[in-house]
Amino acid sequence: MAAEPASHLHRLHQQMERRFRIVEAGPAVQSAVGFLENTTLPVHRWFRYKESFGASLMTALGLDSLRLQDDTAVVDPFCGVGTSLLAADLQLGWRAARIGIEVNPFSAFAAETKVTWRRYSAQRLERLAKQVLAAPLKTDVDEREWPALSTFHDARMFSRHRVSQLVDAVGRVSSIGEPEADLLMLGVAAAAEDLSFFRKDGRALRILGPNELVESRESLTTERALARIWARYRADLLSLTRQRRGEVGLPKPRSTDGGLRSAR
Repeated sequence: MAAEPASHLHRLHQQMERRFRIVEAGPAVQSAVGFLENTTLPVHRWFRYKESFGASLMTALGLDSLRLQDDTAVVDPFCGVGTSLLAADLQLGWRAARIGIEVNPFSAFAAETKVTWRRYSAQRLERLAKQVLAAPLKTDVDEREWPALSTFHDARMFSRHRVSQLVDAVGRVSSIGEPEADLLMLGVAAAAEDLSFFRKDGRALRILGPNELVESRESLTTERALARIWARYRADLLSLTRQRRGEVGLPKPRSTDGGLRSAR
């Protein structure tokens, strides 16, 4: 019985080989299948997502020769944190509608926050960031208010006072009624790894060893981590605003529901 499904998969693989041309990937493609280049690119760097492709992947695949206009659409059915949708905008300058579908609600949130970067004001972000950090973050939030995820309850991965401060930051951001609240919330999520004692390793989390950034992470305060990330977001918004000041008629991103659709 087990051989029958295997045989079917083999036949399917043969059919795909006959239908699709297989090309050996060159150095440009090989370097673009990782996330490292995104860590230095405006907006792409707003959330470190190790599983994402690089922003240059579509160029490496030769898609940059396309000139997609208003009457076309780009659909990414597995968009993750929106790298391809954002690259279509910032790297390729396509005017096409960009539609993303993502099953993971948090990834969909990160993608929508990034691809709709034009709705954020650098000035409002600066003001709201100062507002959130105006008073010291609480270190004694009741553990019953913490996320249920076991990682936050593991003392080897997070100190208790840092989890409490992150929860308090989420509460403060949640009370903000302006668009920048999404950007601030993404910053809280981005800060979590910087404040932890683990690193992402494929699909797993690995507890840091004695020589793996432990000292630098211990000395980093939650307030400083958040302020640093939000300042980076503000710098990107200012930079992109200056670059696009002379552009006329640049369309707003279009999608299935005003952003990304999270398939549940």
